[in-house]
Amino acid sequence: MPKPVVTLVQYSGMRDGAALSALAIGEGFRKRGCELQLVFGTTGEAFELSKQRGYNTHLWEHKNWLRDQRIIGFLKNYYQESSSSRSKPLLKLLQSNRTDLVYINTLASLGAAMAASRNHSPCIWHIREQFQEDGGELRAPKLVKTLLPRLWKRFTNAFVFNTHAAKDSMFGNRIGGQVIPVGISDSFGEKQIPTDQCRSILKLPQKATLIGIPGGLRKVKGHDWFLRATSNWLVSTPSIHVAFAGIGSETITNELRQLVATFGLNGRIHFLGSVEKMQTFYQSCNLICIPSRGESFGRCAVEAMASRVPVVASAVGGLKEIIQHGENGMLVSFADDQGLVSALNHMLNNLDVTAKMVNQAHQDFTRLYTESVYQDSICDYAFNVWQQSKS
Repeated sequence: MPKPVVTLVQYSGMRDGAALSALAIGEGFRKRGCELQLVFGTTGEAFELSKQRGYNTHLWEHKNWLRDQRIIGFLKNYYQESSSSRSKPLLKLLQSNRTDLVYINTLASLGAAMAASRNHSPCIWHIREQFQEDGGELRAPKLVKTLLPRLWKRFTNAFVFNTHAAKDSMFGNRIGGQVIPVGISDSFGEKQIPTDQCRSILKLPQKATLIGIPGGLRKVKGHDWFLRATSNWLVSTPSIHVAFAGIGSETITNELRQLVATFGLNGRIHFLGSVEKMQTFYQSCNLICIPSRGESFGRCAVEAMASRVPVVASAVGGLKEIIQHGENGMLVSFADDQGLVSALNHMLNNLDVTAKMVNQAHQDFTRLYTESVYQDSICDYAFNVWQQSKS
């Protein structure tokens, strides 16, 4: 059976969750024997990694069209992205290799869906974000949000969602679609490096009990809530240190550093910045905490599960689907300060119970969240959409 020629569009070229998922999807198509080209909206580490892995990699610069809650601003952005869909570079890319299927990996790239429609190529849109009031960072006028499902269905043949929470939050059942959880490398966490070596690499204290908080320093990730909720507990328990792995804007980083100073936690909260090998970070930690205000999925929770590190997370978005409270981790309502401290205490001081949760979490990772499972699910769904488009 012939394989489709696939153009995969990924907005961010940085080394973030969406871009890493795009590379995994691309590898899945390549394993199936597809001719593939990756199109990025920006350059960055993931863009360069795509080229290093031998993908047919292109840059088509465009902006996120869902970035303004004002009607005038939204219409202006819509017009700009509509114009970009008619640009010769994009259409030429779709036509040059006779693209059979366009796979768009983020909501930002409206122009790609429009271009696919103009090129008469079936299109799958992978939706992994949420609107701002649901903890995400997308913005659109309230009136427009009610009309978006019609717009999506006009340009797109099928949809993929990371979680049921993301699907329900964005559109409910108004546009259908398949829920396929993100997978990470099957080998993530397999090469166990001793904790003392990992801490030495990251310059973390050897004897401390270490709570790790992965993810970019963004308001949605809840670092500020964590500090406010746990400050008194941390002050009274000097053996506990906290490590933030991720980067953010200068404004947010300075705000967090100011909170650390205000609560008297200097020297106890470690800002690691961007960590190249996250396995080293997870294996440095006694516990992972994900105090997010909102998560459409929860990749860091899966990475911790793969690394056999216990997880305490906010009961928001996709985290509620990944973490089964009391079975493979613990969930806490966002802004429940006492609940967060109690959960952290429970996990750190009941090691037998925690060990059972960690074992179950790793089994769940192997069964549901490996990259190979993810790739097979995406490719099976995409091939089915392609075949239906031909009939």
